[in-house]
Amino acid sequence: MTFVDGEASTGGEMAVTYKQWAFVEHFLGDAQWNATEAARRVGYKHPNKQGPRLLMNDGVRRHIAERLREMGASSQELVWRWLARVRADISPFVSGRGLDVQALREAGLGHLIKGVRRSRSVTNVELRDPDKAEELLARHLGMFVERHEIKTKEVTELEWPDEGGISPTTRDPEGGATRNSG
Repeated sequence: MTFVDGEASTGGEMAVTYKQWAFVEHFLGDAQWNATEAARRVGYKHPNKQGPRLLMNDGVRRHIAERLREMGASSQELVWRWLARVRADISPFVSGRGLDVQALREAGLGHLIKGVRRSRSVTNVELRDPDKAEELLARHLGMFVERHEIKTKEVTELEWPDEGGISPTTRDPEGGATRNSG
């Protein structure tokens, strides 16, 4: 990928800026598919708003798809990974002493670990959220329908004004009727 005047060219496709390119790299890498975290790591002022918005950008979406192809990932592979996260049972690895992280990794379930934080006396292991994996899987399968409310003025009747044109009488959703001149 080359950058010209701050824009990346991928050969005829919509270009992304260097900052958007960095967002994608963090999103697929250390931010682990978390758009807000990726935007924060790149330095966006309002990452909780800008991160999700970047995922709607056509250039960013194309770059994510391109990077996934380069990484050898397929949508089927992602579905299997989400399913594994949803179905995983870690109870055999939990005892009175806590979670046996080494045994979890040896069993091939290391991908369930989101992070490990150590303090002087305690080690906290954060696991990936299976509910989030369920949500991603349901979205991928088209099980969610996004709905948007659109407010419009409703035409209630048509009148013939003196000028001979049609003038609709409209009703504002919040209240009174208004008359548009034709």
